[in-house]
Amino acid sequence: MPFENYMNETMNEIAQTLSPKEVIAYYNQQFVVPLLRHHGFEFKEKVLEYHRRTKDFKQVIWHRCDRYNETGIYIGFEMGYSILCPNFKTWYKKEYGKEPIGGDSIIGYKRLPFQDKWNDKYNKYIGVFGYDLVGKDISDQFAVIMENLQNVILPHLNYFKDFEAVIDNPSLTIVSGEFDLAAHLRQIEHCLFLGDGQKARKLAASLAKDTTMPASYYGHRDAELIRIFKSQ
Repeated sequence: MPFENYMNETMNEIAQTLSPKEVIAYYNQQFVVPLLRHHGFEFKEKVLEYHRRTKDFKQVIWHRCDRYNETGIYIGFEMGYSILCPNFKTWYKKEYGKEPIGGDSIIGYKRLPFQDKWNDKYNKYIGVFGYDLVGKDISDQFAVIMENLQNVILPHLNYFKDFEAVIDNPSLTIVSGEFDLAAHLRQIEHCLFLGDGQKARKLAASLAKDTTMPASYYGHRDAELIRIFKSQ
């Protein structure tokens, strides 16, 4: 039997006998773990996540199983990533009496050109179901996953490795094309979290003069700036 046929039969047997989560974990061990371990990530097999610590953040690359998965019938999943900072969430709740939008997640940074390198053969966007380890070629899917990890996800996480990179690269727009006020306000809050009040006030002054912002945002902007600096 040709080696390729043997491998296909072996892969099919694995997909037919293990639970969907076990199948996803198995092929991660075969294809993905060596790469991400080299970049400092630890595979948390029980939750299908990779974790890495930086100076400021916990970075997570994750797989999410489709709720319709069924052994031997359909094993679908998606892949995405998060940048988390529980310390910022704790500080924010103490400072403002509520949790920040997004919880632990660091949000509001600018999308970089790495996204243009995304191979959309199985899913057009990060964090969208499209992989299936029963109905689609397993080797090819993981080849695409590896390509996207190396060309998009890892460069993004390597770039946004600390608060300075996040603060200095605010989101310029949101999906609808409107001004992303929340991202600029979060910039200021991050500065205050780091104890850099001078930079926070400089960013606030710049935001107050920003002519690209729709006039309908002015009232909310001013109220938020008062709230943010109230305890300073």
